[in-house]
Amino acid sequence: MDAVSGIGPAVGIGWAFAILLFLLSLCGGGKADIRRRAGLALAGVIAAAGAALYSHDVINLPAICGLLILGAAAGWLIGRVVPPALLPLVLIGLMGLAGSGSVCAALAMWRNPHAFGLLDASGAALTGGAALLLTLQSGFGSMAVVGAVSAGWARRGSGAVSLMLASLVGWSAAASGFLLGNLPLVVAGGLAGSTGLVMALRLCRAVNRKRLADARRGP
Repeated sequence: MDAVSGIGPAVGIGWAFAILLFLLSLCGGGKADIRRRAGLALAGVIAAAGAALYSHDVINLPAICGLLILGAAAGWLIGRVVPPALLPLVLIGLMGLAGSGSVCAALAMWRNPHAFGLLDASGAALTGGAALLLTLQSGFGSMAVVGAVSAGWARRGSGAVSLMLASLVGWSAAASGFLLGNLPLVVAGGLAGSTGLVMALRLCRAVNRKRLADARRGP
């Protein structure tokens, strides 16, 4: 469960640079600053992807690159075909799928902890830390699934809901990363969790301020 074992300095610097870019993309505000922040976020994604690719064996790179290309093509197709009004619901559905995947991974670890190295020294039971992280992973993932199903059933997709579900999925992935000793998964999950939560709170505050201003203005 050591998340920093086997991580070289180049990979660490790459992830630190990606984190810095993501944090800078959260700074500032206003519509005039959106393009700069979006550029910083995109640069952070590229830096994180580069660090993740560099940390893997060369033999796995073709498969990883192929999956990245397929994912990018699917995202581009969804953005082109799906009407903008339905994009929040699509994102909510994708977050629900990600949450269900995290729950299934946690169940697999519960059923066969020996295969993942989660047993204590006696080899008879889970370690306390592993049990706590599995509970967090399955809990956050389950909340994401329930939230996605509820929002889809009510057909009320919004940016705040999508961001909050992304935050839950991110924290679930971070817990899984700690369990597996996977630093990229810890960093990516932590970034998704914290960024989604911060942006959802900002969006909710902006909506509340607009409603209060409309109420004070009157009919």
